Amino acid sequence: MNVALSVGLLNNNVAAAILYHIDRKNIDYVHKTTAWFISTIYKWFKLLTSRYEKLALSHFQDNIYTENITFLKEFNEIVYGITAVGDGKWKPFQSGLVHCTQTALDIQHEYLNKQNFKYLLLGRFTQDALENLFSTIHGRTSVPDAREFKQSLRLVSLSQFQANINRGNYSAVDIDHLVQYCTEIKLLENKNKSRHIQCLESIENEIWDDWDEELHTPLMRNEPLNNETQTALYYLTGALLHKIKKNYKHCTTCFNALVNTDTNSNDVNNNNLSLFTKLREYKKNVLYFPTMNVYNIIYKCEILFR
Repeated sequence: MNVALSVGLLNNNVAAAILYHIDRKNIDYVHKTTAWFISTIYKWFKLLTSRYEKLALSHFQDNIYTENITFLKEFNEIVYGITAVGDGKWKPFQSGLVHCTQTALDIQHEYLNKQNFKYLLLGRFTQDALENLFSTIHGRTSVPDAREFKQSLRLVSLSQFQANINRGNYSAVDIDHLVQYCTEIKLLENKNKSRHIQCLESIENEIWDDWDEELHTPLMRNEPLNNETQTALYYLTGALLHKIKKNYKHCTTCFNALVNTDTNSNDVNNNNLSLFTKLREYKKNVLYFPTMNVYNIIYKCEILFR
């Protein structure tokens, strides 16, 4: 199984896109079941491959912990209730899903409730690291014998050698590379020292040009973007604002003037372009909804550069 392809297909974005086209009546309402199934699988996969404290199971917020545990138990019930097409018999993939989910429930109970761990990263229990190691070894020698395997394993262990394996089906593991540790620390120190200088240089190099109707209007196409493209552009505009807020210093008052802080406002609810963003938002107040003034500027830029 190609994990990267599966993650790209069984993704919350795909589910949101299906719901969007159902709302636009481009596809039948019956496909809402498909969107629900994709969202369920996506949430299950995110929980069982959590590698960061933000997605970890913990008792820091008992309401979220209870919600996640309840979801995993209900997921097992969903798998038990699946009837396969054809002979209707129990399939191996169902056994795998139930076994994996129940193991996660048992492990979290042991470590969180008995061993009193602060949090648990279920992604650290996967075999991705082992599979990546085997992929690296097989990338050097397709069918290694015992001696070649031992030599390759020694080389990989000592040098932490890694290469992109085109034939690999497993996602990369986000581990720390001790060999590069000193180099990364030195680069980080240099970056911190020169950050102030870089900011000053970037400010000096920025040139803000006013929109020149006489110059730019002839360059713009007369064909407007269709509604689906504008919806995607609205979502990307919100993502751009999120990056700006995260990575750059800004005035809070000025930034709030660029986004709709109240997602239940009429400006958001009555805006057809915000539908996909609302469907994409699986938690409240996570995504940004730009104002129409900001979107219109981005829209002009999109038309101009097409």
